[in-house]
Amino acid sequence: AGLKVDAILRGGIRKFTDEVGKLWTSLADYYVRRTLYEKARDVFEEGVSSVMTVQEFSVVFEAYTQFEQSMLAAKLEAAEEDGAAGSDEGEKGSKKNKVEKLEKELAACWLNDEDDTDLRLARFERLLDRRPELLSSVLLRQNPHNVEEWHR
Repeated sequence: AGLKVDAILRGGIRKFTDEVGKLWTSLADYYVRRTLYEKARDVFEEGVSSVMTVQEFSVVFEAYTQFEQSMLAAKLEAAEEDGAAGSDEGEKGSKKNKVEKLEKELAACWLNDEDDTDLRLARFERLLDRRPELLSSVLLRQNPHNVEEWHR
């Protein structure tokens, strides 16, 4: 039987309060290595919304932005490779090619769109835009009675 990595790391997060940022990023990295990217994103979100210090926030937020940036870069690289491969193929006027072209057009329908580059870019930009708000939340978790921070 395998180790319960999630439970072990979450236990460490509760127990070792001085290493919380590293443990959150390790847990997210575990899911990235298992190619469970949405779960990794959920862990990063949970991490940035639960850390108690600015230093921990910086560790988790930096890892989160690197993750989103690498996901976007991988998608752009794959799109470039697909574009290069598509331009190398010659077009023939056969009936089979026309059917294949129609199938490609139907597959390109927005309901069947695998090109989520815009979504990934928007996700990355939204994360960067939320940084001040997330940081303010960390400061409010430290001192919920800080009126000045509530007004930001």
